Amino acid sequence: MILFFEILLITICLIIINSFIIYPVVVYLIGGKNEKEELPDYEPEIAILIAARNEEKVITDRIINIAEQNYDINKVEVFVGSDASDDFTNEILTDLQNDFPWLKIHLFNERQGKAGILNQLVKEVNNEILVFTDANTEFHKDTLKNLVQDLQKDDVGG
Repeated sequence: MILFFEILLITICLIIINSFIIYPVVVYLIGGKNEKEELPDYEPEIAILIAARNEEKVITDRIINIAEQNYDINKVEVFVGSDASDDFTNEILTDLQNDFPWLKIHLFNERQGKAGILNQLVKEVNNEILVFTDANTEFHKDTLKNLVQDLQKDDVGG
């Protein structure tokens, strides 16, 4: 019986050592140096998709945050689907659409859930790259530029 517990203890210790020491060292050695390759500016057309439900407190800030991105706004379309919101989200989105022509809103009367809304929005998109985000997040000003830079490489798919 003692032999069983000794083997169990050694096995657990090896698993812990593997997780925190052996595996990271092997990944580092296999990966080699991770030098940042200088790539030319790349600004493809982007569609940003947002599923929103009762987001009146944050939706204005979210749209303004996207407008302030360090990216050619003429290459950006924002698709917001309001999932049967029963606060002032729909009214706010309608007002924002007047100020931001790249903002496309879809007001759904029946609840579909986040996945249902995003599936409906994807059908409307013709852009090269899709960016899914939430209404209550905030991008750093270079987020879009950084997201797409590696996509110009032939060996990167998504």
